[in-house]
Amino acid sequence: MSRHAVESTRSQPSSRLTIQDGMQLCRARDVYKAEGWWRTLCVVFFGVLFVYHLTAHHWVLAVEIGVAWVLVQWGVPRLLHLIVVEIRDGVRWTGRKLCDLGRKQWQQYQAAHRGQA
Repeated sequence: MSRHAVESTRSQPSSRLTIQDGMQLCRARDVYKAEGWWRTLCVVFFGVLFVYHLTAHHWVLAVEIGVAWVLVQWGVPRLLHLIVVEIRDGVRWTGRKLCDLGRKQWQQYQAAHRGQA
């Protein structure tokens, strides 16, 4: 590496973000993109139906489509988030219980075999 390149990197201020911060920003960007695509699909699917039935004066059906649109666009992502959070919490709980069980069994094994060594 040339001396000029080393000097130029030393004069630049260091980034205040850690690798974990960068990964969190990438995950947030991916979630934002997925939410955008979900919103677009809902607008295209429900919006076309909603506008068609409004223009055809099918008021009750238009209201039903509007309610379904709201439920699907905002309800489904939240429901999926709750499911993922509960699964994650369940896996963590299972891991803690298995670790505690393994620790107890290891201590029992050590206590039983101390006199033999």
